[in-house]
This record gives sequence, structure tokens and C-alpha cells, in this order.
Amino acid sequence: MRRRKNEVTLYNVGLIILAVFLAIIVVGQRREQVKKRKEVLIRALSEERSIVSVKPGDLHWERVAQAGFGDPQNGAILCGAVFKGYLYLGTMNIRVTRKDGGVTVHSDGAEVWRTRNGTEWEPVTTNGNLEGTENRYGNVYMWSMTVFDDHLVVGTLNLFSGCEIWTSRSGMPCSFKQVNISGMETGRNKMRVIYDDETYHLNEQYGARTFATFQDKLYVGTATWALYTDLIFRVFGLTNYWHSFRVGCEIWRIVD
Repeated sequence: MRRRKNEVTLYNVGLIILAVFLAIIVVGQRREQVKKRKEVLIRALSEERSIVSVKPGDLHWERVAQAGFGDPQNGAILCGAVFKGYLYLGTMNIRVTRKDGGVTVHSDGAEVWRTRNGTEWEPVTTNGNLEGTENRYGNVYMWSMTVFDDHLVVGTLNLFSGCEIWTSRSGMPCSFKQVNISGMETGRNKMRVIYDDETYHLNEQYGARTFATFQDKLYVGTATWALYTDLIFRVFGLTNYWHSFRVGCEIWRIVD
């Protein structure tokens, strides 16, 4: 059945009015959500709490640590574990910048921090060294963390000496000991890199990336030179080689 012209016009006008009405309702609801968010934030500020993200309905997020633990070079939290009543978190500490056609790399050493109550933090290390106070700048990532055999286990990224694995029975500062050969094996091939007119030879198994426990044994999966690593180093003019085509990640486990 065909509508007459004036009926079609009225029909279209009705649709437009309905659409506008629905839009007003949606906008009103959106404004109400924004208003509620503002009220929550204002109430939080008045209570001197640091809520940085609010999801309408039920999820409120509260910031519980100073940005970067006070160091802007702590650009990421890469790992964490709960051990003997403390929450432990490990950072990435590195800054790469381009300057005068070259590249500058700086790190103070990756850090590990812990908290007993979730809001008050104390450092386990702030210089990449889990066993002492001397700086260990090569450990730019605290990359993995787990608990095994009543020990806290931490794996690092170290381009120079290779990945390191550290364990502690207490988790206290300076209580860790290294339990692997750096890079997992001696006599490895080295990756040739030129930085600031000097040649460096980097370890091919540079990161202890992942831990897992299977049949009462601790396994570790390493990170090595991949295509994206080659690309990054070539972009910054650090190498003319393609190292990734002759290496690959490895899996190791503790032997009884």
C-alpha cells in the first residue's frame, strides 16, 4: 500500500522528532554520568585521596605510589610477585634520545620496590644491583618475577653481560644472589654494536623474560635478538648487521 506524499512527509517528520528525543535522552544520561564522575573526583580530592580513573557503576582506581617511584626514567612496571607478606614490583629504567644525529642511552639501573600495606613503598634496589650497593647499570629491566622453593626469583634484561637470575630467601635489600651464568651460557656469539664511535659486543640471550614452575622445576624463557630489535638498533644507527636471523629464544630449567 503506497503512502500519499503528505503522509510520507509526516512520517519522516515523526522519525526526526523521535531521533531528536532519543538524542536528548542519551545526551542527558551522558551529562549525568559526567556529573557523577566530577562529584566522585571532587569528593576524592576533598578527602585527599588520589583517584585517577573512575568507571561508572562500580570500579574506582586509586594511585598508590608516586609516579616512577620518584624517578621519571622508571618508565614501566614490568613484573610483580607476592612474597612473605610483601608485594614486590620491578621497573624498567632507561631513556633513549636522539641528539646531534646520534643517540644517547642512559639508565640508572632497574629498580625493585616493595610494600606491606599497598600504599607505603620501600626500595629493594634502585641501581640494578640486587646483591649490593654498587651500581649495575646493565640491568635496565627487572623483567620477570616469581616465587619458587620459598625464594623470590627475579630475572633481568642485561644487553651487555646477558640475562641474570637472582634469588633471595628473605626479599630484603642486598640479600639476593645470582644463580645463573649471565646469558645462560659461556662462549656465546656476541652482537656487534657501534655506539659513540666505540664498538660493543652484546650478549645474544639478553633477557630472562618468563618464569614457570612445572613438575617441581623452575623454567625460564629467554629473550634474544628479534627482527624488531634489529630494526630499532638500525634506526638509531647502532648496527649494520641483521643478528636476528641466526639466533632464537631459549628455554632452560633447573637441574637436580
